[in-house]
Amino acid sequence: MRRWLAGLAAAGLLVATGHAENVPGPSISVVYGTEPGERALDADSHGGNPFATALIEALAGPPDAISATLDRVTIKQSDELQFPDLSDARDLSRVALENSESGAALVVVFADYGDAQGMPSLPGAAFDADRVARAFQRAGYKVTVHVASDAKTYKTAISDFADRAATADAAVVYTTGHGMEVSEGSSIFLIPPDAQRPPFKLEGFISLTSVSRAVRGADRGFVFYAGCRDNPLKL
Repeated sequence: MRRWLAGLAAAGLLVATGHAENVPGPSISVVYGTEPGERALDADSHGGNPFATALIEALAGPPDAISATLDRVTIKQSDELQFPDLSDARDLSRVALENSESGAALVVVFADYGDAQGMPSLPGAAFDADRVARAFQRAGYKVTVHVASDAKTYKTAISDFADRAATADAAVVYTTGHGMEVSEGSSIFLIPPDAQRPPFKLEGFISLTSVSRAVRGADRGFVFYAGCRDNPLKL
């Protein structure tokens, strides 16, 4: 089935570096906004990614329905063009905080690409950053929000958050931007607006595995990745 929009439209060739990314450890749950090899929408009827809309609704509902809500609402809001992937998620009901628990959340996205290097900006990502952050605040999390302008800003946000996550019962990162999956199911990269011009190199990108490490210090960690997982450059 065809799923469309908000994928990478990159000019030139990406030079692979030969290093592989390992999947996160068993204490970290990763939820993907779309399936391997597929693209994610940048706008639904609410103005953002259908997966973000689903996450907001899931956080407002009963904990034991989070997984089902993510699946159902993403599919509905995308008119069956986008299907979430929960294969690396473990007991998403534990995203919900107990009364005595602390939660730390980071919402960090790339949105303004300035149409550089064939990559259009993603206004939906910036819109989602604000509304997803408010959803986590309502769920009891202390939230930090960054619409990152470049790789350095993004990495600093991740590094700073790791320190806060280490003292939390539950830690969450929501992230998106232009992304691609180099090796199906294992190597997903976010592409910063300041990525090198063609030929691109993976060293200039940000691996989802490195993002996941930011939550490993918490009792339980979750990463919600709303970006694309296609490989338009056929690597």
